[in-house]
Amino acid sequence: MQKFKNIYMLCPPQTESGGPEASHQLVGEMCKLDISANLIYYKKRKTIFNLKGKLDISVKGDVIFTTKYLNPTPKSYDCYSASISNEIIDDENNLLILPENLLHLVNFGKRIKKAIWWLSIDNALMAISKLQNISVLRSEIFHFYQSEYARKFLELLNFENSFSLSDYISEKIILSRGEEIPREKIVAYNPKKGFDFTKKLIHFFPEINFIPLVNMSKDEVCTTLKKASVYIDFGDHPGKDRIPREAALLGCCVITSKNGSARFSKDVQIP
Repeated sequence: MQKFKNIYMLCPPQTESGGPEASHQLVGEMCKLDISANLIYYKKRKTIFNLKGKLDISVKGDVIFTTKYLNPTPKSYDCYSASISNEIIDDENNLLILPENLLHLVNFGKRIKKAIWWLSIDNALMAISKLQNISVLRSEIFHFYQSEYARKFLELLNFENSFSLSDYISEKIILSRGEEIPREKIVAYNPKKGFDFTKKLIHFFPEINFIPLVNMSKDEVCTTLKKASVYIDFGDHPGKDRIPREAALLGCCVITSKNGSARFSKDVQIP
């Protein structure tokens, strides 16, 4: 892979989830290595004809301007110190990294090189369906996979120029492991993941305290996982999900489905 002069990563503003956190981590780490990298917070044009989700941009010469936001970075991601910009220089020596849900932007710009970071596979299927021809993803496009699940998917599609690029567990989680909290009869779960099955368990085991990880700060999630005995996730696991890894590091017994990335021991390293 060539060395790029500037690297840009598209990211939604004020959004806290696995993909945006990974994007802040990536750009922050590149900045530490003195690589010219910036997060580009994007906004989609809201029109009835914008079925493919075109971005709200303006162009002046070789510079593409995106929407400028006030305080677009979630406070919990300030620790990653990711640089931000609303200017993309459309040059062949620069690289634009797209999240997998924005595959239709592979033709963005005229000269800038593109890469796709496959943080999710299941969530990318809708984006793939928007493409008229999947061969456009094979033409000088770099592919980064976050999970073994994604690597297998790219291999199935015969995508070349594929490279491993994982996220990591935040230092706050790792440092808090030494702070002992007595374990309680608590089962923590993410209500956005496989809740149809989880609610059956809640019904059959009323004596157990099931706590949903919802409307919590990062610190509150950490505290809950440190005192919980079990973490369950029966969702689809579209990528190498973060919370099961955090729960394991914080001492929970982790139980998952065998869907998506959870089928692969490299992604979910539990018995």
